[in-house]
Order: sequence, then C-alpha cells, then structure tokens
Amino acid sequence: MTVYLDGPVRPALGRAVRRESEPWLPWLIGRYAATAEPVTDLESLTGHLQRRRLLTLSVLAEYSWDVVIVEDADSRSTEDTLALVSRHSGSAVCPAAQASGRRFSSRRSP
Repeated sequence: MTVYLDGPVRPALGRAVRRESEPWLPWLIGRYAATAEPVTDLESLTGHLQRRRLLTLSVLAEYSWDVVIVEDADSRSTEDTLALVSRHSGSAVCPAAQASGRRFSSRRSP
C-alpha cells in the first residue's frame, strides 16, 4: 500500500524552509535546476513540484496501485493521519486519472 500525503505545494515549501533552515531552499532549487523545465526560483520550483505531483498521481492510476491519498495532510496530526489510513477502504477515482477515464484502487480522506 502507498500512502500519498497530498497538500498545497507552496505552503509545504514554506514549512520545509522553516524546518530545514534558509539555505535549504537554494539547495533544492539547485537540485532541480538542470531538469527539462529549468528551476530557477521559488515560483518555478512550485510549478515543477506541482507537475511532479500530477505525474505521480497518473502513474499510481496507470498501474492500479493500492493507494491511500490523504488530501489535507498539511492540516492533520500524525496520529490523525495514521488513524485515517488505518480505517479507510474502498475504491475512488484519482483526480489525475479522472481526466483520462482511468480508475485505481484508493482509499481517500473524507
């Protein structure tokens, strides 16, 4: 089973900078600088990570992996997330797959 912690990219980057310290953001931008779509600043990094999110969700949909998507992971405690993952079952449509008409097994947060 894959647990996908989903949430808005920009606030997640802000939390990561506060947690990791200011030099972390330039390091991360540099890590992705040589990608097919060059990353040069916070705005392009945010766009890049949003596109990677969509790619990840489409791969999960393509291969019908058993996935729990926690859509509001940024506002949940660790305990709440674990409880949510533990109790969910069923089938749902992945947003990225919905456009292509594909379905995959998922347990989604309410």
